[in-house]
Amino acid sequence: MKTLISSALLLSSLFIAAPSFACDDHKLEISGSYVREMPPASKNTAAYMQLKNTTDKPLKLLEVQSDIAKKIELHNIVNVDGVLKMQPQPYIEIAANNSLTLKPGSYHVMMMGVKRQLKQGEEVKMTLKFEGGMTRELTAPVQPIVPKSAKAEN
Repeated sequence: MKTLISSALLLSSLFIAAPSFACDDHKLEISGSYVREMPPASKNTAAYMQLKNTTDKPLKLLEVQSDIAKKIELHNIVNVDGVLKMQPQPYIEIAANNSLTLKPGSYHVMMMGVKRQLKQGEEVKMTLKFEGGMTRELTAPVQPIVPKSAKAEN
């Protein structure tokens, strides 16, 4: 009986002492995530979201992974000699105690070689990887492209 109790205490202490990554959840808040519905015949799409860094140090998003696309890159739209161009970025930095919105015409997650047509109502699972080893799992709904004229009417 004494051995059984000792074993139970030892097992419970292993579970209590197991490393917890809950603190990572408090470093970053993700909201408003979605993946753009794909036009017919398109093989590419993009994911957007708001990233809120609640720490006193910058966070760097280094990579996004998903089984849905052959290649995923972090991108930004930049003005080069008066022409807007999409450029890959080695990382996206979220300043300390600040938010950054990944949105059309700005920073975004570019998904290239998407393996199947994504339609409204579906969901896309992604893993966001940050400097220092922090990761976040995310499931984003697929939403239709809303024309600018429709946005202006609302």
